[in-house]
Amino acid sequence: MARENSWRLNLLLKTHLNIDHPIIVFDGICNLCNNAVNFIIRRDLKNIFFYSTSQSEFSRNYLINNNHENISESTVMLINEGKLLTHSDAILQILEILEFNPIMLRLLKIFPSRLLDLFYKIISSNRYRIFGRRKHCIVPDSIISQRFIV
Repeated sequence: MARENSWRLNLLLKTHLNIDHPIIVFDGICNLCNNAVNFIIRRDLKNIFFYSTSQSEFSRNYLINNNHENISESTVMLINEGKLLTHSDAILQILEILEFNPIMLRLLKIFPSRLLDLFYKIISSNRYRIFGRRKHCIVPDSIISQRFIV
């Protein structure tokens, strides 16, 4: 069933939305998340990624249609080639696609996913208190807005 949904999602993204790129799903009201997305946008010189907030209709529908509705809005997600990556797996894959500092990436991959996910969950649980939050989701400028899915 999940494989069939992934196939349908890929078809929808490629034909109707004309998207054949990895999609980063992030908490649109989280300052830390917005800063992370801005960091990625500045380094995504090849325009590889598309973006969607976890509050968007697209993201909610994706999670429901693929039986992932239990995933929290606090979780960064990467939809890539029909697969959904979350937590540290998503972050490591994003950094790898960006070809971000290979030495640092190799060092991060030394740690087990469970340890990286624990660190991720500690930060995500406290992100509003430490970094603050916005009243509304990010509003991208006109140049980048074509890469945001709502």
